Amino acid sequence: MSRFGLKSLALVASLLVVSVACRFSSPTPVAWSGTSTAKVLGLTQTAAAPSATATHPPLPTETPPVPETTPRTDAAIPADGPWLIFPNENNTMLYALDRDTRELATLNLPPLVELGDLAVGIAPDSSSLVLRAGNLDTLENLGLYRVQNPVDPPELVSPLLADFVIKSIGERNDPQASFALQAVLQPNALAWKPNSQSVVFPAAIEGVAANLRAYQPASGKVTRLSVRYQQNFSPLWNPSGQTLLFQEVDTLNNPSAWKPYLVTSLNLGNPGNLYYLYKPPANSQAEVFVGWINNAQAVSYTLTEEGNRFVRVLNAASGGSPRVIYSGFFDEIAVDPDDGVIALAVGVDAARQNGVSPGIYLSNSALNAFGLVSVGTFSHLSYSQTEGSFFASGEIGLVSFSTNGLEFSLAGEAQASASPDGAWLVTWGGQGARLRTPDGTLLQEITSSSVSALVWQRDGKGFYLLLEDGLYHYTFPLLQGVLVCEDVSRTDETWFAWLGK
Repeated sequence: MSRFGLKSLALVASLLVVSVACRFSSPTPVAWSGTSTAKVLGLTQTAAAPSATATHPPLPTETPPVPETTPRTDAAIPADGPWLIFPNENNTMLYALDRDTRELATLNLPPLVELGDLAVGIAPDSSSLVLRAGNLDTLENLGLYRVQNPVDPPELVSPLLADFVIKSIGERNDPQASFALQAVLQPNALAWKPNSQSVVFPAAIEGVAANLRAYQPASGKVTRLSVRYQQNFSPLWNPSGQTLLFQEVDTLNNPSAWKPYLVTSLNLGNPGNLYYLYKPPANSQAEVFVGWINNAQAVSYTLTEEGNRFVRVLNAASGGSPRVIYSGFFDEIAVDPDDGVIALAVGVDAARQNGVSPGIYLSNSALNAFGLVSVGTFSHLSYSQTEGSFFASGEIGLVSFSTNGLEFSLAGEAQASASPDGAWLVTWGGQGARLRTPDGTLLQEITSSSVSALVWQRDGKGFYLLLEDGLYHYTFPLLQGVLVCEDVSRTDETWFAWLGK
């Protein structure tokens, strides 16, 4: 599942000095009594995970008692990953947790520019992680870094600014240089091709305008994709990897302010075809790319001071004017990339501005109007390709719905995530976590402690839950929690990434 929205710029002081508060070997049982009121973050990371081929042993009918254990050393298991990458509690460094040995390493990177790069910087096949990092007070090491194995030092792929741009910023003799810095620091700045062969990022190397560049890990080659005088950023590949969607800010003709100027696409299947899709409205603070509903059409919306509005369908592959399919205000949006279905969560304030009832609204295609599916206030709206359903958290609990209407609702639940093979569904929230069948039928309680995030193993044989006292690892069939780290960030539930095949 995925959630869509803007992430604020996370400036980090240091990644080199850390006080580690993690347990490396001793299994710790989950606390099965008591409740808590931690804020529910609701991580859902299953949509893009590969399917598992293994089958799970039968589940016990009830939770077995936790046996006495001795510390495990795993001396015979090589620390070769895959690794779960996540920030520490203070967001000042990154950990790499080996799934098999449960050993923990730290990544020796400069301060990260944007921790949201964890969500977009991981290659689709998990072979590489690219991140923007550097000291923003000097800019001397500001660049794109690649991590392939946490044991090895990170590789500097490319600087984000040329030396003369850094000099102009320091001397303050060219406002365009400062705008170039702003462009390369924008959120959602990285875009991997679906085949994992290259990743696109913005950099101001040839001039004081940030242009898009592509890095190929296999060859180490970096090539320039766009040649523009505007500041280019926010790239997004279509499913085939032939069309690149991105945004531009014309700071040359508007040197007094950072203002969205164009939404553009580049069709690599027809070299040289650059399409100017639309100019954002005057009150646009940012244009947000939601995703693709097919190989040619993408969905975007405008972020204004008053809220989100103007949901558009873009003809990114062939150009032409976009179609505004919803002009009102809304809180959250999710799309079904297979069938082109779009869902909106319209809150109380947005509904008042629109003159409608708050609730979930659904359009079964980009051509049809939105219809009300369920009345109420909802959050954590997302779509699961594994389940083929939308999920949202509301006053009545967790609801699952599709174009056929409401499929089921579960009181007291806040989030749900299906295993990569679709065999299990885990629901969680402030009242703990539970294992269910895909249709929501309860199988067993996993923990009664408040859960704020869940991350599945890509093989579907286990998962991680973020509780109040740390990150716990659960594996089938017993699902007994082992505390693997206490020092974990709770700022954003998307700041987890699997590295290594």
